[in-house]
Amino acid sequence: MNQDTNTETAASQNEQDAASRMNDLQKQLLELGIDVSSTIGKVSRSNLIKQLKQAKSRLKATQEAAVKAERDARFQPYRIYLVCDIEATCDSDSGFDFASEVIEFPVIAIDGTTMETVSTFRRYCRPILHPTLTDFCKQFTGITQEQTDAADPFTVVFADFLEWMLSLYPSTDGVSALTDEVIFVTDGPWDLRDFLEKEFIYSNIQRPDFMRKIINIRSLYTELYGKEKTNLDGMLKGLGMVFEGREHCGFDDASNVARILRRMVEDGHRIEKTSDISKKSSKGSWKLLRK
Repeated sequence: MNQDTNTETAASQNEQDAASRMNDLQKQLLELGIDVSSTIGKVSRSNLIKQLKQAKSRLKATQEAAVKAERDARFQPYRIYLVCDIEATCDSDSGFDFASEVIEFPVIAIDGTTMETVSTFRRYCRPILHPTLTDFCKQFTGITQEQTDAADPFTVVFADFLEWMLSLYPSTDGVSALTDEVIFVTDGPWDLRDFLEKEFIYSNIQRPDFMRKIINIRSLYTELYGKEKTNLDGMLKGLGMVFEGREHCGFDDASNVARILRRMVEDGHRIEKTSDISKKSSKGSWKLLRK
């Protein structure tokens, strides 16, 4: 075989390779919805490579946008859910106007994306107006006189709670930065609306704005599952669950509310606010409690 023949063979092979590469580019573009068959022979390989890169870039952007839209729809609207169940002083015949004081203040911080517990805050409080617990209160809550006697007053505990919140989510704007980021979850409206409001009145504390939004798990349970409003134990049973711990222990109650919250998310529900607490006291009779 002479040199001319070798040259012709090599040239033919190169042409075949080039044609194969062009066909491969054409196929890849077609898979992306771009038909360039009419331009073959009119555009260079580098031009097709450029078109392919641009098409892949557009596809990637579209896919990322779709994933983001799905994630945004799936993720919960709040950065953190604060599950809280307060225990307060009480007696067997105490009504709404009873001057109750917080004696257990537990909060479970749950990440709004993973629904995992981020941190917990639990403190007992020493009542000031009526420091001696009734026998009914001790039996009902399981809290002892020794526990409240050794505890700090609510004002100190609440200040520590705010520090705990800022340690989890530092901000130069203080707790005001939390207003749109967090929401409280409670079994009924009483914990934040009533028990805390009375303490704020006693101590002349201004309620932080981030403590004005509530998810009432009872109302949400009825809305999401179409069942009658019931208590904590009833909600658990309705979801095929059983209470874990001691009923009317604030921390155990909060832990079970958190279990219901997670179950709602597992069932595909978006957990939204159910109510707000007005900046005006919801009960005129509370004015009688002011110092």
